[in-house]
Amino acid sequence: MHLNNILIIDDDDATCLILKAILLKNDIVKTFNFCHSGAEALEFLKQCEKSQEFPEVVFVDLNMPGMDGFEFIPFYEELFYENQPKTKVAVVTSSMRSRDKDRSLAFKSVSNFINKPLTNEKILSLAT
Repeated sequence: MHLNNILIIDDDDATCLILKAILLKNDIVKTFNFCHSGAEALEFLKQCEKSQEFPEVVFVDLNMPGMDGFEFIPFYEELFYENQPKTKVAVVTSSMRSRDKDRSLAFKSVSNFINKPLTNEKILSLAT
């Protein structure tokens, strides 16, 4: 299965490069965009909604400076979830704490909790 559009929210350039390489290598996505903070992502998503080119998958890191993933997700749900219920939100994190996983999956918009490092299998699981 192919995806048309994804958004990656992560302040770590290495993670962004790895994810980009996996996506390009497996040819599963046409368009991907990067935001380095939750606040930047919210502004980007507002523009996506206006242009009717909303991402099919949003990858969000938990630990970022400024607005982190836990702060971003409630805003995402308030602003976009009702109008974009098919969009999958996947938390991508280095956290191994079960409470972070439980807290993440408690959000109605979050469909996946993925531990770094990213692998082909973890990314491809979202395209099915």
